[in-house]
Amino acid sequence: MDRTGDYADLHVHTTASDGVWTPAEVVRMAGAADLKAIGIADHDTVDGLTAAVAATAKNEVEIVPGVEINTDYRGRGIHILGYYFDPDSSVLTAKLAQLRQARRERIEKIVLLLQDAGIRISREHVMRLAGSGTVGRPHVARALIELGLASSVKDAFSRFLVQGRPGYVERYKITPAEAVSVIRQSRGIPVLAHPGSAGMDELIPELLPHGLLGIEVFHPEHDAAATRRYARLAREYGLLITGGSDAHGPDYRSPTTVGTYRVPYSYVEAMRDKKAEIDRAAPLRLSAKLEEEE
Repeated sequence: MDRTGDYADLHVHTTASDGVWTPAEVVRMAGAADLKAIGIADHDTVDGLTAAVAATAKNEVEIVPGVEINTDYRGRGIHILGYYFDPDSSVLTAKLAQLRQARRERIEKIVLLLQDAGIRISREHVMRLAGSGTVGRPHVARALIELGLASSVKDAFSRFLVQGRPGYVERYKITPAEAVSVIRQSRGIPVLAHPGSAGMDELIPELLPHGLLGIEVFHPEHDAAATRRYARLAREYGLLITGGSDAHGPDYRSPTTVGTYRVPYSYVEAMRDKKAEIDRAAPLRLSAKLEEEE
């Protein structure tokens, strides 16, 4: 992709969830890649944002606050990204806490199933790999690699962790509409993440009434045809365009690094403009409600 001008990578994971780089390392990598901004979008947590912002003191990289929420739609996994939300939102805080607890319970069930299958894996091993971050199946996969039972995260998933394999456990399910609503209630910008991976484009118009505001058009799982299709759909529905590397680390199922996929910085400015519009509208809605009560 063209690397001239001001660019941003709006989808990066850290050790706060299932990435292998700390927030500070991600910021340094963004600076080395000449990115003007980077979106920290960890799964079901915003814990990496404070450390990322602190790291910008040594690196002139703007942090775009984000989160990625896993949801279910007709039996398929759908991810919803949220940007520029209110960090003090009780709605978002409560939902993310619920999702993290469900993740921990799922991992415990996965470990027990693998143990029943004769695999000598322990909960302590998996949690050590997760550290203080949000635990997920990639941490189980890395434990299996360390035990010599898989050659890569992708291999571990295909042999042990997907449906039909000994360590498969269904995730706690919320709908994409619920995730979009939570982000909107938190004054954030909900974006449908990498829609090409699910191939369910009919979901886009269904989410509009719930407050969807963007589509992740640029992503490693989108070929040129998919990128053109989602750019067209974004224009058709009047949605913001975002994109990024979805970087987790070199051992992830589809390894990319920070800045591999990037979007013009003008997309960040468009999101900030939308955020300002949301913030301006919120007091008006509150005033109208108070007038009705009076």
